[in-house]
Amino acid sequence: MKDCPVILIPTFSETDNPRPGYRIGADYIQSVADCGGLPAMLPVTADFGPPQAERWLDLADGLLLPGGGDVDPALYGEMPHPKVNAICRGLDDAELLLVKLARQRDLPIFGICRGVQTLAVAHGGSLWQDIPAQCPAACCHAQNNAAGRAQRIHTVTTRPDSLLRRLLGEQAAVNSFHHQAVKEPGRGLAAAAFGPDGLIEAIESQDGRVFGVQWHPENLARFYAEQKNLFAYFVQLCRKK
Repeated sequence: MKDCPVILIPTFSETDNPRPGYRIGADYIQSVADCGGLPAMLPVTADFGPPQAERWLDLADGLLLPGGGDVDPALYGEMPHPKVNAICRGLDDAELLLVKLARQRDLPIFGICRGVQTLAVAHGGSLWQDIPAQCPAACCHAQNNAAGRAQRIHTVTTRPDSLLRRLLGEQAAVNSFHHQAVKEPGRGLAAAAFGPDGLIEAIESQDGRVFGVQWHPENLARFYAEQKNLFAYFVQLCRKK
């Protein structure tokens, strides 16, 4: 058992910034560290491919997929909806490769927001490309950042026999910053929590080693114990790798 497991967090260069750089939200880093993990930023470079991915995974005890832009719909066999934006195919390809290789190594994987969508696509699933356009009866999933990232705007209900039920309880209040969502979880993954409108809010593997949530628990973990439970569980899985 490792006291301080290494958790890889992929990040891509901000090419639209006057001073481009690799960046990841501080709350991802802190949430992993607070639970005893060693967060490691994995820069996805222009030449990123299997050799680089394998070498990074040699160093890793787990993989955390963070939030970000939209996943290219071509990766799940669809044409892009007009509301799709911020596609970065280089990042998509890198993260799908990392998921594939991490699964071959049986490494734990935790996906957050875009990350849960990436997990679904990596397993042959699909996404709602734009919730307001394709699911008009859905509740608000894109809250105002000005109110703070830790504001909670709706609840999720966990499936009775799920890992998420053990970690969060029957219901949990969450924040929400997305316009896409998992439509089909993909092979080997199942829906584990739903929003009040029936949209999938979490998915997981049967053995609980791969899971993801649509909200941003890294912004909530300092304030709400059940949200910190997600990181504590993940880091503990990585310790046992």
